Amino acid sequence: MAVVDVKPDWHGFHSETSCGKRTGQAVYTVLFDGNDKPEAMCFLAQTAPGIPRLNSSNPVNRWLYVTNVSARVMEGPLLYEVTVNYEAFTCENSSNAEEPVDPSTIPPAWSYPQAVYTKLIDRDRDGNPITNSAGCSFDNPPTDEFHDHAARVVLYRASYPELLAWEFRGAVNESAWRGFPAEHVLCTVYTADELYTPFGLRYRTTFEFLMRMPNSGYGITKPWAFRYLDEGYEENFGVKDDGTPDIRPIMDDNGVKLTSPQKLDGAGRKLASGAAAVFIERNIKRKMDFAVLGLG
Repeated sequence: MAVVDVKPDWHGFHSETSCGKRTGQAVYTVLFDGNDKPEAMCFLAQTAPGIPRLNSSNPVNRWLYVTNVSARVMEGPLLYEVTVNYEAFTCENSSNAEEPVDPSTIPPAWSYPQAVYTKLIDRDRDGNPITNSAGCSFDNPPTDEFHDHAARVVLYRASYPELLAWEFRGAVNESAWRGFPAEHVLCTVYTADELYTPFGLRYRTTFEFLMRMPNSGYGITKPWAFRYLDEGYEENFGVKDDGTPDIRPIMDDNGVKLTSPQKLDGAGRKLASGAAAVFIERNIKRKMDFAVLGLG
């Protein structure tokens, strides 16, 4: 690498402290002699002699670690500006601004956004079937807008169990958790970002949850179950003499097989005329012990 000179640009140096977090920035200029390919110089400038390396500590404040190094061309094709960003966690309540704190000791930060979804419904808020004026269910069941309770938490941990994260994403709570009954809370996010600190590698971990209230009405009994209208082209008449299922096509009055699905009664038979539509709910979410997450 044909680097002619590396100089600090003091005008680009600055630092900032806020909410227990300190950041810093250092800027350098890197001059090449022209013996390298232009398309390579931008990358070579980031690793030129004298440029701090990723994850190295600041020579003045050892709690600051390099989190990002970037380079851009300046005047002419041979002069580059390299920006080095530092980050550290400090004790915000301490009189010593340089006193470090292990991020994993910082309390979790909770926030509560809102989440809206739509769902098929067959009953009103009081549990009465939703029908037309003739008392018949609709061919296309109506939907309604529901509002989930959402929660997001960010905290720092010494490890990130990837397999456990995979198991929790998309899982529901197997027992009561944070005031919600079993199977009423869905884990939608479990991710982490690496962070280098004086205390070793830490992981900025993010969880997101959706909570559905119990007894929400509208005929919904299992908040996170797969819910669908019971309908089809065939009926189940039990078992034949040979022990196989007795499944027969649904026919019209002329004995012709119907070409549109017919509503069923939840037991495999055609729904009686005027009866309320039947919905089936199936649990498809994996159940996990949310207490393992250590979030309370």
